Amino acid sequence: MPNYTKNLNLILPKESENYDAEVANTNNKIIDDKLGNKVEKVPR
Repeated sequence: MPNYTKNLNLILPKESENYDAEVANTNNKIIDDKLGNKVEKVPR
């Protein structure tokens, strides 16, 4: 069972686990959602 980061609850696979693209995709989606909600877009 993996650990999770404190702030964004990202999945931290154990070193003994194989690379899983689904884990990376899930983490990327979480980061994208959090940044998308925090960044103010300045109209041009």
